[in-house]
Amino acid sequence: MTSQKLLSLLVLLATLAAFVSAQELESIPKNLIIGYREPGDYLIQKEEIKKPARFLSRHIYEKTYVGDNHSIITQVRIVDMSTNGHGATAKVITGGVGRSFISISLKGLYNFGINNVVEIYGKKPIKN
Repeated sequence: MTSQKLLSLLVLLATLAAFVSAQELESIPKNLIIGYREPGDYLIQKEEIKKPARFLSRHIYEKTYVGDNHSIITQVRIVDMSTNGHGATAKVITGGVGRSFISISLKGLYNFGINNVVEIYGKKPIKN
């Protein structure tokens, strides 16, 4: 085997090892809970998000939740339901607690799917 082929093989193996290590670092549960439940609040919206695994690819899921268009959000729970520790990473893009909407992003790991539950709690605004 020529030295150029050997070097190419070593670079490929090093890249693969770095990729696997990065995947392992991301394999912890990724629940995101913001805000607090308050007396009088209720479940505005709930959605189960499931996307199958993709080979050498990843899912990116983004959505804006508006609930009933009137309630003010008190708590958002994005729960990773995957049992293998390879769940999606959740992030708030805009809105959230104290607002009437929230936009979220879920990014799955390469070669794995998404299995999350989104729960949004809120309460009606106080009328003066």
